[in-house]
Amino acid sequence: SIHKVGTMASLGDTDGVERRSMADHVVMPGLINTHNHISSFGMRAMQDWRGFPGGAAMYAGLRVLDGEGGYLGSAVGLLEQLQGGITTCKALEAGTDELMLGCLNASEESGARVAIARYGMDAADNAAPNLIVPEDVRDTVDGAIQSLDFLRSKVTSPLVSVSPDAFSVMRVSKEMMLALHAYAVKHDLRFGMHAGATENEQKECLAQNGMRIVPYLDDLGVLNPRLLIGHGSWFDQEESALVAKRGAAISHCSVNNGGRSLVKEWLDLGIKVGIGTDGPTSNNSQDIWEVAKFAIFNQRIRHRGWGNAETALELLTIRGAEAIGMADRIGSLEAGKAADLICIDTIRPTLSPTTSLLNNLIYAHDRSAVRHVMVDGAMVINDGQHRSFDSRKLCRDLSKWAERAQTKSGLLQHYKSSSPFRY
Repeated sequence: SIHKVGTMASLGDTDGVERRSMADHVVMPGLINTHNHISSFGMRAMQDWRGFPGGAAMYAGLRVLDGEGGYLGSAVGLLEQLQGGITTCKALEAGTDELMLGCLNASEESGARVAIARYGMDAADNAAPNLIVPEDVRDTVDGAIQSLDFLRSKVTSPLVSVSPDAFSVMRVSKEMMLALHAYAVKHDLRFGMHAGATENEQKECLAQNGMRIVPYLDDLGVLNPRLLIGHGSWFDQEESALVAKRGAAISHCSVNNGGRSLVKEWLDLGIKVGIGTDGPTSNNSQDIWEVAKFAIFNQRIRHRGWGNAETALELLTIRGAEAIGMADRIGSLEAGKAADLICIDTIRPTLSPTTSLLNNLIYAHDRSAVRHVMVDGAMVINDGQHRSFDSRKLCRDLSKWAERAQTKSGLLQHYKSSSPFRY
C-alpha cells in the first residue's frame, strides 16, 4: 500500500526503498474502467458488421467462444487497457465454464485489478425478437449459480474477484434476477446489469411489466447500493431520482450510448458515476481517455459549458472507484490505499504546452504517453511493455483464433462480403 505521498524531499528517510526519477512525468491514480467485456476481444467490432443484427452477432460469437478464445481475448483486452493507463476493470462476462476460466486465468496473469461479473441470461418469451436469448446459449438459474460457485473456487489472486450480474432487464427472467441478487446478498458481493441502454428496452419493460425499468427493478427489490447499472442513458428524470434515492451507481459508456448522456443530472443528484469503455464488439477501442472526452462533450450538447477536465479525471479515478465499491482501496493516491498508479510522459506534442496539462490529458491525449503502470505496488507496465505478456505473440495468436472462430460462426464471411473493399 501507499506509505506516504509528497515530494522526494518531504518523504524523509527512504533507505532501502528503490528511488526512480519521474521528471517530466505526471504520476496519478490508475484509471478505472467500470464497464467492459474482455473475453470477447476475438470478436472485436462484430456489432458493427453491416446487416447482421447486433443481438444475432453477439450470440453467433458466443457460440464459438471457447477457453482459448476467452484467454487470448481477455489477455489482449487487458493488455490494451493496462498500456492505456487502466489499472482496474469491471468485466461483465458470459459463456461456458471453459470460456470463463480462460478469462479468469488471463485476468490473474495480467496483473490488473479485475472484477469479473459472471452474468446470467435466460429470457425465453420476449415479444421483441432481438431481446430473446436463443435456447442454445440460455442459462438456467441452477446452472448460473453453479458456474459462479465454480469460478469463485478457482480465484487465486487477491486482485481478481467474481460476482453475479444479470445480463439486462429484458433478457433475464424475474426468477434469474432474484436468484442472482440473492447470491450477491448471501456472499456480500456486488451486483450489476445492463439497464436503460436502448429506447426499445424501455418500451418492452413498460409493455410487459406495466412500468419503466427503474421502478421495475425497485419493485423486485434489487435497486440498492449493491447495484451498478451499465448505461442508463434512456432513464427519465423520475428514474434517475429513484436511482439516487436507493443509492445505486451507474457506469456511463459515452461512446456506445450515441451521444445520450445524463451525467450532469446524475452528478447533481449525487449518484455515484463511473466511466466505461464498454466492450470491443460495440465501442471497439479501449481508449478510456477518449470515452471521458466524449462524456464531457456529449453533455455540452444539452448543457453548454458544463464540465471540465477535472470532472473527467474524477470520473476516471475516484468517482469510478466509488461506483464499483472500491473507493476505500483505490481511486486516489493516499496513504493506506493500494499503490495503483500510472506515470505519463508529458514531453509529447499532444500534451504540450504543459501549462494546460489537465485539459491536454482529456482533450488531446495520446494514450501511448502512459509509460509505467503499477498495480498494488507491482510494476506491471514498464516503459510501455508488460512484465510478462509477449504482446506480438498474443496478438498474432488471437488473430489466428479469430479467423477460425469467425469463419465457423459465419461472421467473417458476412463481414467481408458486406464491404466494398477487398483486402
